[in-house]
Amino acid sequence: MDAMKRDSRRRSPNDIDATDSSQLLSVALTVDQLDGGEFHWLILESFDHSMEFEQLAASVIGFDTYAEALEAGFEVLKGMSLDPRVGPRDADESGNG
Repeated sequence: MDAMKRDSRRRSPNDIDATDSSQLLSVALTVDQLDGGEFHWLILESFDHSMEFEQLAASVIGFDTYAEALEAGFEVLKGMSLDPRVGPRDADESGNG
């Protein structure tokens, strides 16, 4: 089972390089604790760079601790970018991405 769900509108990290002029995604990583006590990470995105965020990706498995969920979510967030110097980028709006 995959540890996350991802929005298919985003590019694969392999499609991006440091010279890419696409827009930096406005993303946030958070951790929620469910009623059963397990922790889940969520990656949220503001599609219009406002303070309103929508879910971009989420863990499908629970973690025993906040720290474990945070670390797992951070690994996914880092994986959204081929180059950490430029961060995760939006898909090319011309349809080439």
